[in-house]
Amino acid sequence: MASDDANYDDFMMSDEEGAEMIEMEEESDEQPEGTDNTGNNANDRVDDAALQDTYEMALSFADDHDFDRARQLLADISTRANDLVWQWKASTQVLKTWVSESHYNRCYEDDIMLDDFDALLTFLEENMRELDGIVLKKSLGDLLDELFPFMSREFLYATELTASPYTTMKMVRRVNALARLQTILDIDRPPWAEKLIDTVNFKKQTMAIWSERLQNGRISLKDLQGLEACCQATDLAAAVKDPDYTDRLNLILQCHIFCFMSSPCDVNVSQLSWFVDRLEQLSSNSLAIQQSLGLMLQLHTSKAILVLAADMKEDSAGDLPLVRHVNKLREHLWECLQHMEEVGGSKQEFSSVFEKFILSGFIFCNMILYRSERTKINPFDLEQIKIAQDSPCVTQLQAVYHNFVDSQLSGLYTSIQELTAVKDLLSGLIDNVYYLARLIKLWTQIAPVYSCIPLKDLQQMLRLHDNISFSRDELLTVLMRSIMKDTAKTFYKLDLTQDLVFFGDEYKTQLGMYSKESFTKDCVCKKGSNIDWANDVGIFQEPCGLKNLDTCAFFDKLQRSRDTIHSSPRAGFQPANMRYSDKYDELAKLAKDSLSRSR
Repeated sequence: MASDDANYDDFMMSDEEGAEMIEMEEESDEQPEGTDNTGNNANDRVDDAALQDTYEMALSFADDHDFDRARQLLADISTRANDLVWQWKASTQVLKTWVSESHYNRCYEDDIMLDDFDALLTFLEENMRELDGIVLKKSLGDLLDELFPFMSREFLYATELTASPYTTMKMVRRVNALARLQTILDIDRPPWAEKLIDTVNFKKQTMAIWSERLQNGRISLKDLQGLEACCQATDLAAAVKDPDYTDRLNLILQCHIFCFMSSPCDVNVSQLSWFVDRLEQLSSNSLAIQQSLGLMLQLHTSKAILVLAADMKEDSAGDLPLVRHVNKLREHLWECLQHMEEVGGSKQEFSSVFEKFILSGFIFCNMILYRSERTKINPFDLEQIKIAQDSPCVTQLQAVYHNFVDSQLSGLYTSIQELTAVKDLLSGLIDNVYYLARLIKLWTQIAPVYSCIPLKDLQQMLRLHDNISFSRDELLTVLMRSIMKDTAKTFYKLDLTQDLVFFGDEYKTQLGMYSKESFTKDCVCKKGSNIDWANDVGIFQEPCGLKNLDTCAFFDKLQRSRDTIHSSPRAGFQPANMRYSDKYDELAKLAKDSLSRSR
């Protein structure tokens, strides 16, 4: 086979097949079951013994990796034997020698193997009624598992997997061969073949999905919908007993992950959630599923996608829902990193798009949670990442991380833009990283240094890149939300008439609880000069319409409302804030009296 088909050979192997040779089927010394239609006599029994000896010799040659000699002996059995069972056994064993050879010889003739499989199907079509159904069920099931194994170490979403036209043609032949087998079994639908027909159909769908994925770079929606319908129509009790059910779930999750990697906006969240829940139900009572590395990798990746698909565009990293989202996402990505290490071994280099997606997402989560001493941990010290510290992806992410910690906004933006493979997949996380980086620089490097700064200069300092503007409205939004979310490290005062920001503890004042007209000049001169009069925003009278206004119009209307304020009569409209403020004053007086008595 040509070198460009190497990827094809890799993903066609299962875990056990890649580790050791498939053991050849051992037969007993008893005479094979079945009756010669021409009649039995002593000479026939001698011939059966000779066939058994030849068969065992062929198995021995196969064990010694002399596959050509083994196939010659098996072909001789098919020619000499009058018994259909002997012919069937020899033909199936020929195919198994091809499977075994595929793990030792990358240049084995896959076309010849498919020709032999077609010949076996012709033999089955002509003699299925004469052969023992139990023998057929077991031998066909084993043969299909070896010829068409489920790919547990190669995944649909590995965008690096490609197929040459020759490889694609062979995959089409495999799909056609399975379709032909399904047609043969469907003719009479013998009772013993019911489960086998479902297995053949699943393997045909699997090969069709892989063929479409490698040939055209997309998923066959028809086959995917067929798999989904089959899984959703199976109740949990039946799913536990179905040996192919977890493989179906595995393939479905791979398809959804591939759709996300191709276009993050096209993920069917409701469908993906259903299959994630079903797999969790199965894994909770199955140690085998919990120890299936590939399946657990799909599960945690799917969970991470569901978290990313949720609304994570909150105001700041101090917002509790966002922190919970990011913590949950970080946990799933950490599980993925551990499973990737177990699947890939010590040669993890984070070279594929999927690996970069998992690693980058994990690093971004750590950056967003970089707020306290407990969470201020360098993720690059983790063993799963340290083993690939010299890889290009890890080097790029280290630059991103250090620019973030040092509040180098332009460097942060430039280094993130270099992550071309994943920046669209993680756009929500990246937006939060940018927002948090601006907050950190504003409150740790600018506010403590400047007592007064123009808004334009502040916009320039918080700009990510020369080609990306940071508008006045965006800056005011950051300032106001920092106060509302209690993330402002320094108190400040806005002068919007001159577009200035004043920083300092002297601006630590609360909004007044009374309207402007309640203050007299004497009161202001004596003890009210340090109180900033409250703007009327609907606390003392019915709110005025302040929606759908730009920033200037909004503050102009507030100013006019402040200058022309009239208190509402106490018997009339009183919002909850005003009613409860009286109670708070009473509680404060009671507390003060109690403390004075205790002294």
